[in-house]
Amino acid sequence: MLLNHTAGFGYAFEDDKLAEVARPIGLDDFSCDRLDVINRPLVNQPGETFQYGTSMDWAGIIVERATGVSLETYFQENIFEPLGITSITFQPSEESKFRLAHMHQRDVDGGFYEIDHIYRKPLVVKTQEERDNLFCAGGHGCFGKPAEFSRIISLLLNDGQDARTKAQLLKPETVDEMFTDQISDKPRYSNKFIPVSKPTLARPTPLTPMPEDHTEGWGLSFSISHHPSSTGRPAGTASWEGLANLYWFADRKNKIGGIIAAQIAPYGE
Repeated sequence: MLLNHTAGFGYAFEDDKLAEVARPIGLDDFSCDRLDVINRPLVNQPGETFQYGTSMDWAGIIVERATGVSLETYFQENIFEPLGITSITFQPSEESKFRLAHMHQRDVDGGFYEIDHIYRKPLVVKTQEERDNLFCAGGHGCFGKPAEFSRIISLLLNDGQDARTKAQLLKPETVDEMFTDQISDKPRYSNKFIPVSKPTLARPTPLTPMPEDHTEGWGLSFSISHHPSSTGRPAGTASWEGLANLYWFADRKNKIGGIIAAQIAPYGE
């Protein structure tokens, strides 16, 4: 249920009921505080329906408890180091902060102005002890270069093997399962407008603009298209997006993937 987002968790910025709970107690989706993830009510009964939320953060907590190490350590040792990736981390160094692409917001006249980063706390801590105490949010907490994130996408296109280092991080059958629709009994009408409780973070826009009768599925951590797109992507393509207008896709049929990282708010701009 966690990897297919049917566990009943949500985000306050796009769920009106959860926002009513969040505002009085100061619950923040992007505070980098573990308690803001674990001390929130369900928005649906587990298994009832798909709703995107903090499920991946919970999955990260389970990995930490099962392995006895932080998600930062687990990712570095089991994903990034085998691939030779050096920039992706939950704990950006002082040096890497100088290379960070600044966040921008659209103003009423159509221009842009610079704003604080949405996920700010990892950028203001100073000591290694403070970094080690940060919550590693598995759903949205990593900083890094888009070019290195594309290495992760390439794993999905190559049956779990890195083309550069030949490291086999995932079994081919695991990748097959990741690309299998896990919610075939709960299809997502992605042209449905999502509610927005924080308009500075997101616009009320469809997750994926498409004909009204078209649906999308969900694999193990990403969206799965049911229909060919008007831009040429075939059915079965994986994709997802991030709040700062970040978009990626992995087309296994044609062995093509990509990522766009805009660093612009609100989502859907």
